[in-house]
Parts: sequence; structure tokens; C-alpha cells
Amino acid sequence: MILLQFTYHRPISELPEASKQYLNNGMLFFDIETTGLSSSRNRIYLVGLGWLDGEQVTVQQYLAENASDEASVLAAALAFMTDRQFDTLVTFNGTTFDLPFFEKRCEKHATASDIFSTMDHLDLYRRIHPIRHFFPMEHFRQKDYEKLLGIGREDQYDGGKLVAVYHRFEKTKKQADCDLLCLHNKEDVFGMFHLISLLACLQVKEDVSIDSLQATSANEVSIRFHLKAPVPISIRQLKTTGSLLLRKTSGLAVLPLYQGTLRCYLPNPMDYFYLTAEDTVVHKSVGQFVDPAFRRKAEPEECYTEFVLPVEYLDGEVHPYCEGSLFENVGKALEGFLRQV
Repeated sequence: MILLQFTYHRPISELPEASKQYLNNGMLFFDIETTGLSSSRNRIYLVGLGWLDGEQVTVQQYLAENASDEASVLAAALAFMTDRQFDTLVTFNGTTFDLPFFEKRCEKHATASDIFSTMDHLDLYRRIHPIRHFFPMEHFRQKDYEKLLGIGREDQYDGGKLVAVYHRFEKTKKQADCDLLCLHNKEDVFGMFHLISLLACLQVKEDVSIDSLQATSANEVSIRFHLKAPVPISIRQLKTTGSLLLRKTSGLAVLPLYQGTLRCYLPNPMDYFYLTAEDTVVHKSVGQFVDPAFRRKAEPEECYTEFVLPVEYLDGEVHPYCEGSLFENVGKALEGFLRQV
């Protein structure tokens, strides 16, 4: 049995400022490489751990040379985590994959993995997912987010393609294959130190301060606001309900203004009568007492009460509502718009 261990360092100065505001010495970045997706049939061959170490980022890896080394890899990673006593585990999609897979393999080898219960878990994939539409990407894998942030990778493999490389390494022990395996995992771990900067984009939904409001036309208002922390990339959103531009700590929202009767469209129009003389709808339980000459079955487009934010029936957009003076309620209008985007 041979357990291979590798350690790498990079200066913290390489990280964007937006990342540094979220990092602390209690964080442990965690990533595993496996021979497949099934924790019952496949195994872990590599564990990568990353943390802040003074003015540098350190990544340490434990690599199994063959199947019999898996238990040693798990034990070594657990021993390190227990000894250092980190308070936050950081992963990318670890909730769904890394943690349950690791715990299942520990269970198979009768190795206690309760160290995870002593740490908070920051799953970057899940945390960023609610704002994924901010980013012009078709897919939302770690490599896609890294490309968005301008992070270049030397590694050209994904986890699935590396399985064949690992099985070849088991047989031949070639250094070139070992380097490929470690490179992929190392860049995954280092990459998460960059991806954490995207948490700054969540401020848009949580914490903004309004600087100014200006009516640019009779049908449009612009709101300038600022963020407490800089976003790592510029963001532009264009929607029929408004546009949003974010750059560093500055934000601009341009909202269209609508005037007219607000309508609340009711579900199940077949349950309502339309009263022709009053131009309104009532539920059949009430409308049954109205003279049939003055009532008829309600059509879907007229089955509403006078309060809603859609402009037309079947309008898929929901518009933020701002009653009274817009200048008095600008915060609510902006908050409503930002919740939508």
C-alpha cells in the first residue's frame, strides 16, 4: 500500500479582491475524484483539500495508487480535517455529490466521517444557483463559471474522462498520468477560491443602498444604487420589466412605468358569472341569485378583480408595484424588481 501526497501553493495576491472579502482561515475547500458516479459501486481515488495559509493558498492531495488504498486516502483526509479543526467546508455541488459519496465510502470502510457535522457547509453551486440567469452561460459547471471569470485552465479533462487515465495509472504508475490526475483536482480546488467571489452578486437581492432616482421620461425611471462590496464581473440584464447594470460597486436599474387599472386574474373562470350591467364578475355561489338576463358565463380574459401587476391576461411578466409617490417608495420598487431578476 502506497498513499501519495502532494502539496501546492499559490500567493493569495492572485485572487480577485471580490474573493478575499469572503475568505477566512476557518474555511476548508474540498473536492474528490471518483471512478464513477455510484458511491456503492465506484470508489474515491483522490481527495483535494485547500485552505488559506498566511499569505498563500495551499492545496494538499491524497492519491490512491490502487483500489486497496482508498481507505488510507479517506483516513488521511479525515485525520487532517480533524487535526486542523476548520469551521466551514466549501464545495462545488458537494451537497449532491462530494459529501454523500465520501460518507458512503467511509461507511464501507467502517471509518467515522462525522467531522462534517462539526462544520458549516458552503456549497458554491447551490448558493450561486438562484442568480445563474445573471450570467451568459448555457451550462453551469465549475469550468463554465471559471471561464466566465476569465480563469484559464491548463487541465483539459473532465472527471469522467479522467477515469480511464486513473485506471491506466493503476497499471503503469506513469508519472505523466499521475500529473494529469493531480492537475485536474488541483485546478478544481484552486478554482473554488475564485468562484467564491460570485457571492458578491447576491448582494443585488440582499443589500443595496440607493444613491439617486431620475425620471428619464414619462414612461421610465432610472435608479442608481451602490453595493457594499464589488462584483467580480460586470452584469447586464435586459428584460421587458426593466434593465439592470452592475459594475464593481455601482448599479443602475431602469424601470418602465405603467399607468392603468391593476387587475388580479382569478383562477377557474368557469366558477364565475360576468354581470353585464355592472362590468364585473362574481362567484357562481353569489351570481346564481342574479337575474339570468343580466349575467353570463365569464370569459377568462374578463375574470379579474381590479388589482394585479400583469398588464394583460396571460402576461408572463410580473411588474413591481409602487403605490403613492414613486420618490417615497423607490426602495420598494427597486426591491421588487431586483427580486425578479
